[in-house]
Amino acid sequence: MQRVISHIIQRVPTAPVVVRNQFILGKNSLSTSVCCLSTLTKPKRFYKNVSVVQSANGWEVNLDKRKLKTPAGQPLLVPNEALATAIATEWLIQKDVIDRHAMHLTALCNTAQDNPHSRTAEQLCEAILEFLENDSLLFRVPKEEQPEFYELQCSKWDPIIQWFCDKHEVTLKSSYNVISPEIDPTTLLTVYKVIYSNCRTALFGIQYGVECLKSLILTQAVLDRRLTIQEAVDLSRLETNFQASKWGSVEWSHELDNYQY
Repeated sequence: MQRVISHIIQRVPTAPVVVRNQFILGKNSLSTSVCCLSTLTKPKRFYKNVSVVQSANGWEVNLDKRKLKTPAGQPLLVPNEALATAIATEWLIQKDVIDRHAMHLTALCNTAQDNPHSRTAEQLCEAILEFLENDSLLFRVPKEEQPEFYELQCSKWDPIIQWFCDKHEVTLKSSYNVISPEIDPTTLLTVYKVIYSNCRTALFGIQYGVECLKSLILTQAVLDRRLTIQEAVDLSRLETNFQASKWGSVEWSHELDNYQY
C-alpha cells in the first residue's frame, strides 16, 4: 500500500485544484475564549465571560478579554464566525472545572493551527487514504455464518458504497475475512485527488472523522451531505448495535464506546 501511495503522490499536482470543506458549522450568536492549559489536571474555571471577536485574519475567542491560545502559545485563529462560536460554546458550558477531553473542536483547531508534527497536505492525504483498504464498510460477515447480520450489512452499507463508487467513478470490493480487500491503483489515485482537493486545515478534520468512524467512505458521505453526522455514526456502529440488540449491552464497555462518539 505504501509503495502504491508513493507512486500516486508523484502523479498529483503540488497544489490542490479545488479548496473546499473549510470547517462548516451552524451559525450562532454565542461567543467565547480560552487559554492554553496543562494536560495533567483539570483546572478550575477561571473566567466568567466568553466572546467571539473578529480580527484582521479571521475569528478569535476571548475569555474575559484574554485571547484563547493554542498549546504553542499563539492566539487561536479560525476562518469563520460559526467555528469560533462552536469553540466558544465548548468553553461556555464548562462548569467548576475545565474538562479538556470534552473540547473536541478546540483540540482539533489547536492541532490544525500548531501542526505540532509539521505534517504537509500530502502526508495528511496519504494517512487518510490508507484507511480506505481497511474501511469498516468493506468488511462483511459470511452469509452462512451470520445470515441476519449479513443482510443488515448489505441493506445498510451497500447503498452508501454504491453512492461513493458512482460519484467518484471507482470500484470497491468487499472482504469476507480478515484480509483487506485489494484496491486497484486507479481507484486509489482517484480517491487521493478527492482528498487532496481539501485545504490542509480541513484535512486535519477529515482525518479525525475517518479515525472516529473507522471509515473514509462514511466521512466523505458526511462531507458531501449524503449522510448526516448521526446517520454516519449509526452506520459505523452497525455491528455494535446489532450485537447489543441480540445479547444486551455490557454496561461499562458500551457506555464508554457511546461517550467516545
